[in-house]
Amino acid sequence: MPQDFKSSLNERINELREEFDCEYQIALNITVQPTNVIQYLPQQSNVKKVLLNMLLDSFVESKNEEQILDSTKLLSQRIEHFIKFSKLKKVSETTTSSVLKYRDLLLSQKRTHKTNKSYLAAAYQFFK
Repeated sequence: MPQDFKSSLNERINELREEFDCEYQIALNITVQPTNVIQYLPQQSNVKKVLLNMLLDSFVESKNEEQILDSTKLLSQRIEHFIKFSKLKKVSETTTSSVLKYRDLLLSQKRTHKTNKSYLAAAYQFFK
């Protein structure tokens, strides 16, 4: 029974689509506002030379311009927490090992699981 209904509904929809005649042109005007922050980042070949603090500033500025997050300040603080702990200066120095050590630090600081997950998610978002 439900299948009969679906098939008859689909047939009727198709009939209506064929009969439909629009008298005016339909146009979608979608404006795209590119963020210019990314252009300041170095090319792929220079990634090893990129300093984490410089990259963090560009990342946070980009997130501000996108206006996706409620609090880029909190995101920035959590990423800085990872950078300070790891004592890394360049993107190329970041390893899986440094992230696992950071996770162990978070677990030792007795935060809630949800907060630790948020700290790791911020670092992941930054390095993604």
